[in-house]
Amino acid sequence: MKTNGVGAAGVLERIIFRSAQVLSVLSIAFLMLMFVGEGGLRNFSSAVAFRKFAGEAGLLFLFFPVTVAAGMIVGWWRAGLGGGITVAGLAGFYLLPLISGTRLPSGPWFVIMAAPGILFLISSVLRSSFRAV
Repeated sequence: MKTNGVGAAGVLERIIFRSAQVLSVLSIAFLMLMFVGEGGLRNFSSAVAFRKFAGEAGLLFLFFPVTVAAGMIVGWWRAGLGGGITVAGLAGFYLLPLISGTRLPSGPWFVIMAAPGILFLISSVLRSSFRAV
């Protein structure tokens, strides 16, 4: 099946890429709403709160949502790189508690919020396989 010179597999890749773009906007918007709803930068107004955040919690925040969101933004232009950054941030978010012996984050919500990055990776793999053919 050909559509404007692009095979069905190319159409599938475009659908996955566009879905990743739309879902990344929704995911980042939701993460920003959660951050603002939890007090945003006001939580860092005291030195005690900032020191508490500077430990493992700060690293977890760096992995998720900062690295995950950054990967989704990069994914708009470089799908493979952005997806890789997102997946690396998610992996760091789950590996840090595992290494430090603290409680792992529970529930599917962190993976769901990072799903656009996984879609960017799938899109990149599909796109590179088309070029190889």
